[in-house]
Amino acid sequence: MGGTGAGAAGTTGAGGSVGGANAAGTTGAGGSVGGSGGAAGTTGGGTGGGAAGTTGTGGAGGACYGLFQACANAQECCAPYLCISINGGPKCQLEGPMTGGGGAGGTGGGGGAGGAGFCGGDTPRMVVNGVTTTPTVVGQEMILDCCRAARFVVTTSDFSQPIAFDWRWEGPGPLPASISLTNLPDRWRVSLQAGCSVTQPSCLGALDNFTTGFTGQLLVSSFDGGPGFEMNLCLHFTEPAGMPGTILHTLDLYAPHVSTRN
Repeated sequence: MGGTGAGAAGTTGAGGSVGGANAAGTTGAGGSVGGSGGAAGTTGGGTGGGAAGTTGTGGAGGACYGLFQACANAQECCAPYLCISINGGPKCQLEGPMTGGGGAGGTGGGGGAGGAGFCGGDTPRMVVNGVTTTPTVVGQEMILDCCRAARFVVTTSDFSQPIAFDWRWEGPGPLPASISLTNLPDRWRVSLQAGCSVTQPSCLGALDNFTTGFTGQLLVSSFDGGPGFEMNLCLHFTEPAGMPGTILHTLDLYAPHVSTRN
């Protein structure tokens, strides 16, 4: 991940006099943060009785910075994060999946959400069916035999029905994982639901359930030495053509630092 800033190669050792030894090649400089390792130094050649210079060691590539870490430029951030300023100094984070400024509201409607910077900072935010609101987001781990899974449960006084965004991962391997919601990797599944049964399983009211129409990013990491997940979600949803929702039509949701250990 990151840039291509390689360290300089070691130089060739100078030829020694008869009976002398050549100087060793110097060590390549380290790559920049997020860059690849420096090239190895070349071997010095002796013209007399001296031994050839030793090969310089390539400089090590620097580590990249993760989500919400301070940065100086985009090459320092692990993919897919960018070095952008939203709240305070520049940090590695995602720009919102939307683009452009907010649209003007129609009759009785709210204006559209502005694009750049929607998914940034430490406070959740949401625009649901054109209405901007500050939601409460709770994480729930889902105990299933098939896979690892969890849910974001989203409620707000500005929208009558609770919303849930679920993910499931059937694959082996460690976390963290950074998942594109536009092109899901193999063995990952996500779904979006809205309706009273999200928080009240016995409720018989209307329920919207979508498995397509998403763009954005999901970041999942696990806790050391125990169950549970730490999750970040940047989601844009539009109801699929030919499959209109009963409750939910459009949704932009940013939910940072959501833990299933609440």
